[in-house]
Amino acid sequence: MGFGDFIFRDPVTKHEVMRVRSLKELQDNIFNIPYDSMLYHVSRNHVSRWLCARAIFPVSQFLRHVTWHKLKDVDAHRQIIFDAIVKYRRMKNIGVTSPASATALSAERVGDWPSSTTS
Repeated sequence: MGFGDFIFRDPVTKHEVMRVRSLKELQDNIFNIPYDSMLYHVSRNHVSRWLCARAIFPVSQFLRHVTWHKLKDVDAHRQIIFDAIVKYRRMKNIGVTSPASATALSAERVGDWPSSTTS
């Protein structure tokens, strides 16, 4: 578990069953991870650790407290992880605006800019 991809493994064979490279890929695939693999990783808090290693601290801190000991339901964990990612991504996008075009920042729209040269 580290900074790289999250590799979901079969708990018996240890073979890779799915790989996610980003938070978006985890969100898109959380419901497709095989049950046994999800159980293996959730019960060991691997998702929270992977998110922490990627500096996604709010989601990591939240999921750290949603332990297998407290909630022994794989599908509930999937939904909680999915919802936490969606909420985090929405929070990160608040206040983000698209880059302004040159015409939107024309002198007519913004007013006269002070010149950098002196007369």
